[in-house]
Amino acid sequence: MKKSVIVLFVFWFNYSVAQDSLKVVTASKSNPIVFLETFLGYAGGSSEGFVGNVSINYQRNKDLLTFRITELTRLRYDGNVLIFPVYTEVESINEYALLYGKRYISDNFSYSFSGGASIINRKYFSERVDDINYFNYQDGFGFPFEFSIKWFNSQKERYRIYCIVPVGKPTSFSRSIGFKLIGNVSKTTFVGLGISYGFGWHKKY
Repeated sequence: MKKSVIVLFVFWFNYSVAQDSLKVVTASKSNPIVFLETFLGYAGGSSEGFVGNVSINYQRNKDLLTFRITELTRLRYDGNVLIFPVYTEVESINEYALLYGKRYISDNFSYSFSGGASIINRKYFSERVDDINYFNYQDGFGFPFEFSIKWFNSQKERYRIYCIVPVGKPTSFSRSIGFKLIGNVSKTTFVGLGISYGFGWHKKY
């Protein structure tokens, strides 16, 4: 089922971007709004731990479609070996989510909010016998959501290598940085806050 969801999204995404690109060529309009983002933060709830994800986003008018893959990892501190701390993974969650929402742009700033549906794969610590950790596995559906604010170039600029060295002609392709609140409600729930970093076309130039 995960593969079917991903295939359907990729097909729809490619079709939509192709349609917008055709309009750019035929009507001399600006670029489509497409961007990739990564996220890193910490989440709490009935499941907690470090959380990160990667997402691909497509916007048409004010409608925002997002496909994201999220992983949450919870670690347990088990002491030190010499001077090095030792941690054991006691829970992990993999989320595959498709979200729909609204995104609003003002100059070099935007904010958005989205909700949708997801597939959740969870592994969590059950017991320890003879120094062997045993885990339970739980699969299901969830309700993912996120709220995002971020900043990017307000106008076309030359791309900068390492954010310093300018190369080429002014382009609408740029980086972004911001903050996200993400979460998922299912048989287990988590809500996380962290920093997002992205690149792509964040507005029409």
